[in-house]
Amino acid sequence: MDKETREKAATLIQLELDGLLSDEQFAELSSLLKSSLPARRYYARAISLISLFRSTGTVYSLPQQSRTESEELFDSAMWEALLQYEKQAAPLQIEKTTQKEEIVTDVRQRKAMLKANRNRIPSSLWVALASVAALLLMMVYVYLKPPLGYEVATVTDCIDLKWSSSRLPEPGTRLIVSPDPIELQRGVLKIESDKGVTVLLEAPATFYFASANEITLTYGRLFATVPAAGSGFTVQTQNSKIIDLGTRFGISAEVGGQTELHMFKGKTLVIAGPASNPKQTTEVMSGRAVRVDYGGGAIKDIPLREEAFVQYIDSRTDLVWRGRKVINLADVVGGGNGFGTGIQRIGINPATGQFRQAQAKTMRNNNAYVPVDSNVFVDGVFVPDGSNQQIVSSARHIFVECPPTSGYYYMDIAYSPAGRVSNDEGIYPLYLNQTNYSAKDNPCIFMHSNTGITFDLQQYRRRLPETKIVRFQTEFGISDSAPAVYIADVWVLIDGQVRYTNAEPMRRGQTVDIDLEITDQDRFLTLMVTDGSVRGLSQDTNAIGSDWGLFGRPFLIMQ
Repeated sequence: MDKETREKAATLIQLELDGLLSDEQFAELSSLLKSSLPARRYYARAISLISLFRSTGTVYSLPQQSRTESEELFDSAMWEALLQYEKQAAPLQIEKTTQKEEIVTDVRQRKAMLKANRNRIPSSLWVALASVAALLLMMVYVYLKPPLGYEVATVTDCIDLKWSSSRLPEPGTRLIVSPDPIELQRGVLKIESDKGVTVLLEAPATFYFASANEITLTYGRLFATVPAAGSGFTVQTQNSKIIDLGTRFGISAEVGGQTELHMFKGKTLVIAGPASNPKQTTEVMSGRAVRVDYGGGAIKDIPLREEAFVQYIDSRTDLVWRGRKVINLADVVGGGNGFGTGIQRIGINPATGQFRQAQAKTMRNNNAYVPVDSNVFVDGVFVPDGSNQQIVSSARHIFVECPPTSGYYYMDIAYSPAGRVSNDEGIYPLYLNQTNYSAKDNPCIFMHSNTGITFDLQQYRRRLPETKIVRFQTEFGISDSAPAVYIADVWVLIDGQVRYTNAEPMRRGQTVDIDLEITDQDRFLTLMVTDGSVRGLSQDTNAIGSDWGLFGRPFLIMQ
């Protein structure tokens, strides 16, 4: 019997024991037993063991709360353990006894001896049977009431965390099985169980590990990513139990007892009702969300909320990802991570790679590629000039088609600056195609020629492993606010190769929509603006005049 069939059989047997088997599930179990000899043997072993322990009273004499603090007795893990023991156990060796033959002449004496021999069981067999029984009792005890205080999970990351534990909330802190709840008062906690299950908890929340494979969530929000090795991971709330079957899911548990389950991938089994009185079960598949009411008596479908849970965090970059499928590169230019942590009017000096309040001043630099060390999502910046070999990434990709430029630029590469400062000291917002790109709701990257910037897409893939970057989209143009009509060129590169450039030099007020496919092999995205006026003109400061390039709403699209 394969693993999937065995797990299905174990689940149905568990439901039968709890009195929760529906008519459909009963029919499914019956069909499985009729069609599969291994399944029938599996069922027979299970029922035999249950009968054994029922007859002794060992299982059912325990208080109910013992079950709520541990894994269910007859779950698939236990059946697997018993099955493996049966497979691996050495065959019983029964001693052969040799007896001295006696000569019996009396008929009544001979009958008595024969009767006595029939009832005698060798002592070695008694020892073997006692050992097996002791082993089974020990296994049942461990499943019913696992020891407290042993380590089961590790803190791997946290952001702005404050909790009730006396231990410091830092990576490497070990968590133990304990009925004493841990209260999250602020921030987000990321932990990984010893079975590879990743759990994110968002304050306010209260939780504790009931066993190596079960967490109790009294209230709060939890998001779990469960690999194959952690299948069967269980979350117990006040009014329900959620048993994982290889998934990614979010759970919201209210103080009063209401529970929501949002399935993002795979499936889970939901048992409604408190642990002492389970009432009904249902399988929840990917893309579905359900709510279990306060008493646990009803399971209702609700809309899936894709951005309701923290799914990934990275304290190094302050990344708290809730499922948003758009990365804002303007936010990155403002010193952020692409999800709202950047600051408007912050820029990057293309000569030094340093973040600062965006400055406007005519400057000149060589075309050296400058790494940006203070933000992992920005690989580097440069002042493009094809007069010499132009490197455009830390992997030393070369932009062969780079045109010769004056080497001058006027302003830092900036996140939505306030606007153009005129001679009368007035500030004029940056408009493009009647859209105000100095407003926060319309983010933009301001890039005066001659400037270039390269983003490292692999840094997002490492932090958001369940996602794919599929497109880059933006609106580019020369700002309507530019004081004069000059021309410029725009370039979009992937790993040093041109993916987009304008066919004709762009002038003030002109815009173009750029929409490029991104593959898993594409790593470095480069945006660049050069002084189109340099064509046929002397390479002086006039070549960059009014080249107010704007990348409006520069977004990476994920799925």
